Amino acid sequence: MRTLRALPLLGLALFVAGCSLLGGVAQLPTDPDVSVVRIEYQGGFILPAGSFQQLPLVAVYADGRVLQPGPVPAIYPGPLLPHLQQQQISRLSVARLLDAARTAGLTTADVSYPAQTVADAPDTVITIQTGERAVTSRFGALGLETGERGTAEERAARAAASTFVAQATDLRSLLGADAVTDEGTYKPTALRVLAFPGTPRSAAPIPIPAPVPWPLATPLDSFGSPLEHYPPTYRCGVVAGTDLEALLPALERATTLTTFASGGPSYMVVPRPMLPDESGC
Repeated sequence: MRTLRALPLLGLALFVAGCSLLGGVAQLPTDPDVSVVRIEYQGGFILPAGSFQQLPLVAVYADGRVLQPGPVPAIYPGPLLPHLQQQQISRLSVARLLDAARTAGLTTADVSYPAQTVADAPDTVITIQTGERAVTSRFGALGLETGERGTAEERAARAAASTFVAQATDLRSLLGADAVTDEGTYKPTALRVLAFPGTPRSAAPIPIPAPVPWPLATPLDSFGSPLEHYPPTYRCGVVAGTDLEALLPALERATTLTTFASGGPSYMVVPRPMLPDESGC
């Protein structure tokens, strides 16, 4: 009889849980290219080219696409073009991830917790969007500051954010292995490209290879436009369409030691795949 009396309570619990998830689905943006969860590093001690090329730790879109940096071959010199891998989850799974963000306190209001003891570490920036509202939480040196620094509220917020980052970057552990489908390498429809005159430094005894001809009609000295907060010789442009078809094979063959010949000096080129919700430089 005890089991029979427990059944209605179990059914009620399942119903409430189902309503919570279905409510999350209803709050998802209708535009499939809107990222509902985006976790990225910003700032920190990093060279301009490295900052330009940095990709989010994870971006989850309203239609269930999941983009994350993929594995990089442990070779030198490494590939020039960053590797993004794509996975797919259901909208119900996206709602479960948003519930985890809500549990972590990341959907209420914008917050910022600067680093107190660790210098030159990047901020971990978590942006959660449901419907038309985006909430951004910024944590300086997340996971690096230890001890009893900050208020009890700040320590709790940092711990909850660290837990959520671990969940969002390992969706199989959060959702179950069967909830995540691998779809291989992400094929971008556009690239941001940073170009500046120069020659990379090589670890001896590997020589710098001869420059590769720049495959686009626009020369690199007039490519794109200067980029704010970067040296004046740095220029950024967006490559898409037929230009992307012409440039992509050269970038896929290139390494971090590859330079491009375009008129006078050789140029270093830093490509970055553009995500579905990004535009411009």
